[in-house]
Amino acid sequence: GLGRLFQRKKAPAEQGEQALGISSDEFGDCWALMREIRGLMLRGKDQQSEWEVVCDKPKTKIWRREAASVDANDRGSSGGVLVGGAGKGSLGYVYRAAAFFDDPLDLVFGAITNVGNRMEWDKTCREMRRIRSSGLQCPDTDVIYWRVSFPYPLADRDYVYYRRLHNDEGGGHRFMISRGAERGMHVGLVPGVVRVDRFETRLALEEDRENRGVQYFIEYYEEPKGNIPAWAVNFAMDKAVDAMVEGMRRQIQTLKQQINRQG
Repeated sequence: GLGRLFQRKKAPAEQGEQALGISSDEFGDCWALMREIRGLMLRGKDQQSEWEVVCDKPKTKIWRREAASVDANDRGSSGGVLVGGAGKGSLGYVYRAAAFFDDPLDLVFGAITNVGNRMEWDKTCREMRRIRSSGLQCPDTDVIYWRVSFPYPLADRDYVYYRRLHNDEGGGHRFMISRGAERGMHVGLVPGVVRVDRFETRLALEEDRENRGVQYFIEYYEEPKGNIPAWAVNFAMDKAVDAMVEGMRRQIQTLKQQINRQG
C-alpha cells in the first residue's frame, strides 16, 4: 500500500552517503492513490470510514484521517501515510483531495508545478525557490525551499524537500512526489520560523477526455509541530488544503487569459 513509502528511510546524509532523492519506482503508488480516492468518492455519507469529509463541493472533495505511528520496519499495507519514528503526541492528519479542472492537462500540471509562479496564486507562500537539481542519487529530483505564512498566533513554517515530476508513457497522466529532504541539504534555520521535517505529497493528474478536463488527486501530510497546540495547526491545515485548490483554479484561469491574449 501507499503507507510503506511514507516511512522515513535512514537519511543517506547521516550515513555519509550522497543524498538519495526520489526514485522512479515510487510513482507506482500514484496509480494506487487514484484508485483509493475514487473509492472514497463512491462511499455514501452513511458508510463507516476512517476518512472524515472536511470539504464537499461540486468540484472539490477533501478528506482527512489521523496519521498512524508505526515501527520503521513495519511493512503493513493499511493505506495512507504511516510515519515511522514519530515522537509522542498528536501526529496530525493525512489529507486526501479530489478535484476537477475544466482545463487542458499540461496547463494544469504546469500551473501546479511552476516554482517561480507559486507566489502569484498562493497567498500563503512567502518564498519558493529551487536549491539544486543535480548531484542526487536519483536523477530528475529537485531540492526546493518553501516558506509559508500562517495567521497569528501560528508561526511561519518552512520546508526543504525533494520533488520529482513524471509523465506517463501513455500521455494521459502527470505525477508529482514531494518528501522532506535530509538535513544534508545544509539550508539554515530561519529564526522564528518552524522547520517542518516530516512532509509528504503524492499528486496524480488524469486527463478526462469525456468531460474535457482533468481529474486531480492528492495525498498530503505534514507534522503539526510548532509553538502552539497541534489542534490549532490541524484547524489551519483544514482550511489551507481547500485554499490551495482554489488558488490553483484562479492561477489556471489567469494563465488561460494570458495565452488567449498572446494568441
